[in-house]
Amino acid sequence: MNSKITSIVAAVGLFAAAASNAAYPEKPIRLIVPFAAGGPTDVVARSLADSMSRALGKTVFVENKAGAGGGVGTGQLVRAPADGYTLAVAAVSTHVVNPVCNSNAGYDPVNDFTPIAQVADMPMVWVMQPSMPEKDFKDVVETAKKEPAQLTQGTPGICSLGHMIVEKINHRLGTKIRNVPYQGSAPAVTDFMGKNLSLMFDVEQLIIPLITTNKAKPIAVMWPSRLKSLPNVPTLDELGYKDLNMRPWYGIVAPKGLPAEITKTLVDAVATAMEDPKLRTQFSSAGMSPITGVNGADFAKKIKFEYEDTKAFAAKVQLTK
Repeated sequence: MNSKITSIVAAVGLFAAAASNAAYPEKPIRLIVPFAAGGPTDVVARSLADSMSRALGKTVFVENKAGAGGGVGTGQLVRAPADGYTLAVAAVSTHVVNPVCNSNAGYDPVNDFTPIAQVADMPMVWVMQPSMPEKDFKDVVETAKKEPAQLTQGTPGICSLGHMIVEKINHRLGTKIRNVPYQGSAPAVTDFMGKNLSLMFDVEQLIIPLITTNKAKPIAVMWPSRLKSLPNVPTLDELGYKDLNMRPWYGIVAPKGLPAEITKTLVDAVATAMEDPKLRTQFSSAGMSPITGVNGADFAKKIKFEYEDTKAFAAKVQLTK
């Protein structure tokens, strides 16, 4: 009898060991998008899901969970098991702006996640009204210093990335550009086109049509190098303000405590996906710059630096919603 029990226990142990060592993934993987369908974050998720599914041999499906500036979907990821079957798209809004401005975000962007990889970022272009007498960035800065609140800047809302950038510009350059918050980018663009705003900045894809139709004049680019679409427009780096070069970015994160072997599998799958010509075309068509050579360590450093730097700045200028 004892020998039979011993054999049964051994068999159960072997079965459990085999199950625990089964190749990942064994079932479909959920990729949470913490925003509504149709935006840039959704493009990132659906393009990656398609390519990663082929790389992993299992379906990666997208689930939109919008609300609270990305906090609802991101919070769901934090509460999910760290087994590799629930991931989320992270963005500068979910991992920098929202937790800095909202003390009740419900998660720590640095310590509650396993960063897999950053996959894209987007250049931004700063423009002014073509009818303004100022000729360039330097002129705009001089006006903003001499005539407080005369220049207005449209942004997608209080404590949005745009608002953060305006406050950093004012603090760094000693200017007093007046932030005018809207409920998103679209109404800000509409008011700018209606000549109700002096300045605005947004992603290249949205701004270039305004420039080509003479409805906006570019003064600076928020990107490490000059854009092919605007070869004569200087970057903030060139102008001596590299520290103001904040811009939208996107990446993939998993819950805290993801096993190393699963993390590696996902990093490899994302790396393979980022080499997919179809994905790169989809990203570029959406105005995003795809990133290759991805790894979780670099992404973790980026999140930590931007969050802590922005948090310290927001406290200094008392920036809250």
